Amino acid sequence: MLMALTLRLTLTQITLELTRSLASMLTLIAMLLRSPQVRCLPLTFMIILFLLSTVHYLKK
Repeated sequence: MLMALTLRLTLTQITLELTRSLASMLTLIAMLLRSPQVRCLPLTFMIILFLLSTVHYLKK
């Protein structure tokens, strides 16, 4: 019982950390998109894809 509760708390903590890092990543992406260099667009898409795959992997 305690183990399951601890696991659930850990998962919630991980989710919160991911959400926080996702928010900071989105802020970074927004800053990148506002910059005049369009050559950083592929990097932005790579970051987005990486984040999506991470979230998808954690949902399994």
